[in-house]
Amino acid sequence: LIRRFKELQSERVGTYAFFEKGFQDYLSSYPNYDFQTYRQMAHETTETFKKISNEIIDIKIKLNKTPNCQIISQIIAKVQDHEQEKLNLVPLFFLDFFFI
Repeated sequence: LIRRFKELQSERVGTYAFFEKGFQDYLSSYPNYDFQTYRQMAHETTETFKKISNEIIDIKIKLNKTPNCQIISQIIAKVQDHEQEKLNLVPLFFLDFFFI
């Protein structure tokens, strides 16, 4: 379970990179912004983040039910909380970048 958690965290990092590249591609398409492609990329990114988050929540629950693994479950819960904060901040960062 812990190995899978690490794999999912790596996938999360890759998803952020995918989103950043898509956003950069969108900005570089000025003045002919391709909003449909950007919207599709944002949708795919959101779905990937949901899938990752749901699987990590399942891992956290399983670890919480496993003897001697409750502390690991709590650590994963904290990581999830921080990832949620980051997910809320990233769009704001990109909006700031766009309007600067």
